Amino acid sequence: MLRRPTDHEIASAGFPFAPTPHKGGLALDKPKKVSRAYFVDLLYSAQEQLVTKRGIKDSAMTRILVTGGSGFVGSALTKALRARGFTVIGTVSTEKGDFVRCDLTDPVLVSDVVSKAQPDVIFHCAAISSAIHPLHLEYYGTNVLGTKNLLAAIKALGRRTRFIFLSTAGVYGNQSVEELHEALQPNPVHDYGMSKLCAEFWIKQAVEFCDPTIFRPFNIVGPGQNDAFIVPKLAKAFAQGERQIRLGNLDVYRDYIEITAACSVLADFIDQPAAIGETINLCSGKATSLRELIRAFQAVAGYEIEIIQDMAFVRTNELWRLIGSREKLDRLSPRRMALRSVQEMARDMFDYYKEQHATTLRPLRARFAADSA
Repeated sequence: MLRRPTDHEIASAGFPFAPTPHKGGLALDKPKKVSRAYFVDLLYSAQEQLVTKRGIKDSAMTRILVTGGSGFVGSALTKALRARGFTVIGTVSTEKGDFVRCDLTDPVLVSDVVSKAQPDVIFHCAAISSAIHPLHLEYYGTNVLGTKNLLAAIKALGRRTRFIFLSTAGVYGNQSVEELHEALQPNPVHDYGMSKLCAEFWIKQAVEFCDPTIFRPFNIVGPGQNDAFIVPKLAKAFAQGERQIRLGNLDVYRDYIEITAACSVLADFIDQPAAIGETINLCSGKATSLRELIRAFQAVAGYEIEIIQDMAFVRTNELWRLIGSREKLDRLSPRRMALRSVQEMARDMFDYYKEQHATTLRPLRARFAADSA
């Protein structure tokens, strides 16, 4: 996975004088001036030898762009990639910390960001990811046209780029089989799933200039997830000692995978040639009912909570059973990180929100104690 050397790297390498062979600290040939194109070819050759010798996963020369870098998955993935020694540039739609601003709906800005980043690998995580977003057109503006803008920017680089896209298991919709496998005809029931399916289509058309892999994540969960989603919503309620909780449909089944394991799988596929052009489920392959999930949190918290079924949370286009087949994932990545049980995930989420709740209460308790003194 080679990238074009920057002007600084070219100058630092000694341009316009070509590197000369050495022996015992002495140059065997006199330095000679060469053209810029020839010099860049020499640097490409050096990169190729390094990547061949060490593998891309160990190459400090690899630059990775993560769109949606401050989001739940994007931030965890950025952390995981940096831990492996990669240079990572994260993007956000609005100014935030050391991230690069990149509004995917602005083709000029997207092109500028990609051109400056010169990535070898792109993880496209940015999206409107809630299935109940009120402004339906925004799904297609961000998830579809935003992806097209990103692909156009990649094409403009003039070289092949590894492209890993996070779609959604929601593209499957309701199917007649127990486990959802990648060969099924998609049948999305909401705009989120439909917009991701449209993005998948455009990515498949881009194989002439990039090396894509499409992942269809099922329910990725973990600390830091938006508590509008069911698992953090339950964790937060139990951690705060709530006695009641309002929920929608209770008889649904989901496939949960913990965020650390999910990011480990994604990072493993940077250097997986067999996955290029493939669509792969990112899943555990295990069905967990909402009632079972509630029981797991009750066991961790040590009490039972009253469930109130609220029609405001009931979806008319509900996905009743969303369980992935992991056959292809097992075949392509047989030695990936071991998955954690639902009970272990519930414990992690409960502890996270318990600490958050305690942190929020500490200054209030200190103020109360001061007022009472």
